[in-house]
Amino acid sequence: MTKFLCLVALLLVLIASSTADLRAQNTEFTFQGNLKDGTNPANANYDFTFQLFDSLNNGTQFGPTLLRPGVAVEN
Repeated sequence: MTKFLCLVALLLVLIASSTADLRAQNTEFTFQGNLKDGTNPANANYDFTFQLFDSLNNGTQFGPTLLRPGVAVEN
């Protein structure tokens, strides 16, 4: 019986540790590049719209359109 309980406990630990990474995910991401306003670097508050598609051309949108108004952008 104790071998069975040890096996169950081990399985529970393995399951809990494998799902820990899933709980740590969120919707944030970082952008590494540059944004320009005309030919100048962007320096102001801008309204961003995010959409995710399954293909570059004529794709189907996944999920809702996310709006983030007034995002501070510097250089």
